This record gives sequence, structure tokens and C-alpha cells, in this order.
Amino acid sequence: HAELVVRFQQVSGPVMAKGVEDTACYRALRLLALNEVGGDPGAFGTSLSMWHSWCAQRQATWPRSMTTLSTHDTKRSEDVRARLLMLSEDTAAWAELASTLTAQARGCGLDAHAAYFTAQTLLGAWPIDGERLARYLTKATKEAKLATTWIDPDPEYDRMVVEAARALPDDAAVREALDGWCADPRRQQADVVASVAAKAVQLMMPGVPDCYQGCERVDRSLADPDNRRPVDWSEAQAALVRGDDLKQTTTAALLRLRRERADWFGTDGTYAPLELGDDRFVAFTRADRIAVVATRRPWATTRDAAPTPSPGPAWVPVVEAPGVAVHQRRDPWP
Repeated sequence: HAELVVRFQQVSGPVMAKGVEDTACYRALRLLALNEVGGDPGAFGTSLSMWHSWCAQRQATWPRSMTTLSTHDTKRSEDVRARLLMLSEDTAAWAELASTLTAQARGCGLDAHAAYFTAQTLLGAWPIDGERLARYLTKATKEAKLATTWIDPDPEYDRMVVEAARALPDDAAVREALDGWCADPRRQQADVVASVAAKAVQLMMPGVPDCYQGCERVDRSLADPDNRRPVDWSEAQAALVRGDDLKQTTTAALLRLRRERADWFGTDGTYAPLELGDDRFVAFTRADRIAVVATRRPWATTRDAAPTPSPGPAWVPVVEAPGVAVHQRRDPWP
């Protein structure tokens, strides 16, 4: 009996990983940002009340467990996901862009499934060169197991995927469409807002935050081996001194705050929701001393030029950026 239990436990994890994370996550196409390790592609978002309940329970039961947005095993980096998640707020524009990208991908020989998968990948990771895309799509198509697999490959299909991936980033229509999308000032700001807001929530919510290598700054990596590329730490350090990467500046400031006020975030800390009357934002306090406000709808927030709500004069700014504010109370909570 004991032997059976042990063997079952040894097998169930890999079976789950290969069946869901390494198959379903490469087949579900509705929104690739949902297809993540530990996630459920069938679950499309959550309510603020559910989020607050989950965080309160986490603080009460697992306050020292890890929180992360990217790991060595994620299907795409946090910044790729952040950009893709905004498509749910701007579906008409995405439909037009996707039409162009999928048409070019089909013209290169990709089937309908691979073409739409590639369209989302191109946008999320843009700019990306052909060699990076080829390595990623080779893995993605084999993991999906629809036309080729690792153990039963289709050499002709595999060759077509590589050729298509190498050609698409240099295709004039693809480059014009993606460069135009990413150069739009509003979209540039929304990209920053989405990345910084997600990072601020990760660093301030219950748990012990982990920042995967390179993701202190904006990073548009895909699944391994793409996210195992060397990080230029000298340039990262120089960028931190210059302060020219808002995500990195925010990450550094909030990690320093956690180091200096560790007791506010540990086992004895608390978590409580803040009600703003605006569902575009998620807001909460930690230990009654830190107030965090972050957008949960970056494109809508940027489009409407809505100001980030401020907790008021009793609070000192720790970080203030488009779409996110973290304030520390001047005096102990009354």
C-alpha cells in the first residue's frame, strides 16, 4: 500500500504537468496570457471581492509562501502577459491587428491554430527576431502535439515552422503593423502601467516576493530556453542609477521598503481591502501602515486619463507612477 501511494505521487505530478501545462497551455488560444503554470485557461479573470478574500486567507495561513510573476518555468514573462491581457480591453483593435498577423502567418504555411498562436506571441514579445521565434515555435508546436511532437516528429512540418518563424519578424506587413501598434503613445504608456501595476501588487501582497532574473526591468521573454538567456547585470545596474526604467525603479523602492519594514509584511502583518468605488483599481493596506493602489484595467485607465487615487495628506508617497501608488502612513494608525 505504501509503495503504491509513493509511486502514484511520483507519477501524478509529471502527468499533470505534461497533460495541462505542456499540452493544454499550448492548445488553448482564447487569450494566451491565461495559459500559465498553475493557472486555468478556462478562468477569465476574477472579481475584486474574490481577490481580497484570497489575499486575506493567504496572509492568515501562508504568509511566508512565495509570490512571483515569472519563473524559470513560466510560458511567457510577466511583461508579455501584461501586454496580452490588455487585448481583453481593446478587442476591436486586436481583431484588426490579428487579421493582418494571421494572414501573413498563414501565407508562410502555418495552419490556423499555429497562425493565431503566433500572432499573439509576436505581439506579446515584440520586438523579437526570427531565431528566437523559431526556437519558441518549435517548442510550442511540439508541446501542443497537434501536428508534430517530440517523440513522433513531422520533419516537414517542423521545417515549415522554422522557416515561417524566421521570415515573419522581417515581413513588411508584420513589421509595419506591430511597430505601429507599439509606437502608439497611449499603448506605450499602457504597457508601462500594466507592467508596473502588476509588479507593485506582487511586491506588496501577502507572501515573500521572488523576482526572476531580468524581470526587475521590462522583459519580454518566452518559455525556456528563451528566458534562460544571460542578463546584462552591468547595464541593469546602470539603468537603475539612471532611473530610466520605471518598473525597475518601482521594484527597487518596494523591495527596500520590505527590507526596512519587514515586520509589516511577515507573519504578524495584516492585509485589508480599501474601497475606492472604482473597479478599475485594486487597493489594499498592509499592517495598517502601507496603502497600495494599482490599476487592474491598464488600457481603460490610460485611455480615460484617470488619475491614480491618492490616500490623502496623512500618507507619504513611496512610489507614485502612472497606474500605481504606494503610500506609507506618517504616524501609527489611530
